[in-house]
Amino acid sequence: MNPIAPPKPTIVAPDVTMIPAELCHQRAWIAWRLDFRAEQWSKVPINPRTGGLAKTDDPKTWTDLSTPLRCMRASWDGIGRCRTGDYLFFDLHGCLNAHGRLRPFPWVSTILDAIYWGAYLEISVSGTGIHTIVRGTLPPGRRQFDEPGLNHTGFAFYHKSVLDFYRAPTSSE
Repeated sequence: MNPIAPPKPTIVAPDVTMIPAELCHQRAWIAWRLDFRAEQWSKVPINPRTGGLAKTDDPKTWTDLSTPLRCMRASWDGIGRCRTGDYLFFDLHGCLNAHGRLRPFPWVSTILDAIYWGAYLEISVSGTGIHTIVRGTLPPGRRQFDEPGLNHTGFAFYHKSVLDFYRAPTSSE
């Protein structure tokens, strides 16, 4: 039996005027839409040039930022940047309360204090988290934490492609 999808979540639109020019001009952007799959809403990557599926690990399906903004279609819900080079992506899930203020988790202030001045930060599309992009490298070790007893609250650090997140770091990283 297929579950009936709940209403699509409210999406917080990014303020593209705040995205650093360094990131805008790089060919690492895609569009995305929300689809209800496996009893939850999921982002599906879209190639802004073709309207077909994009791959977050295939630069041939990426564009510069102007393309998805110029070609935005009613079937797209947002834009996204794929991981490349020495850019690190931090997802801080569930760290904002209903009023948009930081919740008192020690990991939130530790992470933000460490990267704040050198990072691009935005509120996640759900409005309950923060996404960051910063240049750097990740040391070996755990790159994800889930707050005990709370759903979708914690953090994950990513670099390069999606596959790199699951691969054990090598001694050269």
